[in-house]
Amino acid sequence: MRNILIYLGVIFVLGACSTTKSAKEAKGEVASIEQIAKNNFGDDFKITYNRSKKYATITKKLDTEPYQLKIMVYDTKTNKILWGKKALKGKIEWISRNELQVSYVTKQNKRNIQIYNAKTKQVSYK
Repeated sequence: MRNILIYLGVIFVLGACSTTKSAKEAKGEVASIEQIAKNNFGDDFKITYNRSKKYATITKKLDTEPYQLKIMVYDTKTNKILWGKKALKGKIEWISRNELQVSYVTKQNKRNIQIYNAKTKQVSYK
C-alpha cells in the first residue's frame, strides 16, 4: 500500500512537470515575437509570416532618404533570430515555404535580388 502511494506521488509530480504547452503559452509566443520586434525596431514595425507560419519577417522602413528597410528573419518554432539585413529601397516577399526574396538597390544604383533560405540559413543571389 505504501509503495502504491509513493508511485502515485511520483506520477503526479511528473504530470505537473509536463512539457506540453497550454493555449495561454501558445499565445505567449505571439507576444514574444512582438516584444522582440519592439525591442529591436521600436514602433511601426511589420510582421509577415511565411505560408506555414514557421518563419516570420520583422521589417521597418527607416526614415532616411532614400529609405532603408531593416529586415529580421525569425524562427517561430525555436524562437530564434536567424538573419538580419538593411536594404536600400528594399522590398521583401516569401517566394516559397523557406525562401525570402529581398529586392534592393546597391550603392551603384543597380537593382539586386537576394534570396535567404531560412531552413538552410544560406544566402544566394539572382
